[in-house]
Amino acid sequence: MLRSRDEAVKVALVAAVAVILVWSIVSAVHHADSLSVTDLELLGGFALWMTLGSLLDVRLPGAGVVVAPASIAVALALAMVVTWPSLGPLEQVTSYRVGFGNGVILLTIAVGLLVGGVLSRLVGVVRVRWPVRCAILISAAVTAIVFDAVPHRGTYTWQSMLIMLACAAAPGLLWLLVLLLTARPNQAASVLAETVFVQVPVGAACISSAVAIAFGTSALGVLAAPLVAFPLVLMRFAIHQQERQRTTRRQTVAALARLTEVAGYNRAGHSRQVAQLCRLVGVRLGLGPRQLSVLEDAALLHDIGQVSLDRPIPDGATTEAAPLDQRAIAEAGAGIVRRTGRMESVATLLDDQATPYHMEVIEGAQIPIGSRIIKVCNAYVDHLAGDPGRHSLAMERLYLGLGYEYDPEVIDALMAELGGEVHRH
Repeated sequence: MLRSRDEAVKVALVAAVAVILVWSIVSAVHHADSLSVTDLELLGGFALWMTLGSLLDVRLPGAGVVVAPASIAVALALAMVVTWPSLGPLEQVTSYRVGFGNGVILLTIAVGLLVGGVLSRLVGVVRVRWPVRCAILISAAVTAIVFDAVPHRGTYTWQSMLIMLACAAAPGLLWLLVLLLTARPNQAASVLAETVFVQVPVGAACISSAVAIAFGTSALGVLAAPLVAFPLVLMRFAIHQQERQRTTRRQTVAALARLTEVAGYNRAGHSRQVAQLCRLVGVRLGLGPRQLSVLEDAALLHDIGQVSLDRPIPDGATTEAAPLDQRAIAEAGAGIVRRTGRMESVATLLDDQATPYHMEVIEGAQIPIGSRIIKVCNAYVDHLAGDPGRHSLAMERLYLGLGYEYDPEVIDALMAELGGEVHRH
């Protein structure tokens, strides 16, 4: 179902872009006689900035989404340009109203996106995928249509600015609606949260830059784009710095995760297997990218507390340990992670991984969903004992603790992910 939805969205994108391109070409041919040399120079300048802006695409930390802030800002700005400056000596510069239609502007944006995509591919930098480029063109079209439909002639500057902000934000709201409609039913809340906390700040920067570029074009022409969009370049460097910190964190997690295996506290590959299973279950339960990242890190480190034991548990199977020992291992692991000073969210999941599910039902304890997932997946892998043929036995052991030790919803998700039917006893 999800794949069919994704395919439907891609088909819709292609269809929308095809309509826009056909209409833009027809409109450009119709307005060809009204294009002056100055118009062509300014349009070419904007296309150039969009092409170069494709080299500034950046991957957002945590979400893993690649965005094109510079290209988005220039495209939205061009869709709202009302007046061009006349080129010439500074004292003779005046502005005049754009005399051609939106088709010429959208065709310019399409050319800039296409050439920029080819250039970024040749250079080998991080680049947005083609559906995102299609979405940028569609966003520019929506902005241009809405901007033309709103009466803004003769308004004050602050009123025009508010109109531009609303028009530039319109495609963003439309895109958010598409994301919510194509998400799994149980992922809508996480998609909304991830969008608000990860993509909205970048989107807001793009929208404000677009409005400033559109206003500045009447005086500065194409120079408005690089001057106003320069903070977006600085934002890209800040995001890269944040990504380097995440890389350091992942390396720290990987090193700590191997510690228990190298020291002989559990089987080789155990932590990785638990982490992979936790991620699959987390996706099925509707966790967002950030939650999944924290969950995977916590799953990799779920046995790190075993290094505090005087004697290793046979095969590292913490499910065979006494409840008090499980609690001590969880607290020790959380303490080790907290001493890194950067992974409090991971430590929280480790701290509660040994808490039985009935504590939440009966006593109202707040057990994070990540901790409940780790508890179930770790128990399943422990009961497998490295033998896939023990799947039925492992599930039977889990069902013995259903509702008391383990969260029934997590067990259902695990069973569904493993391709079996859910049979509660």
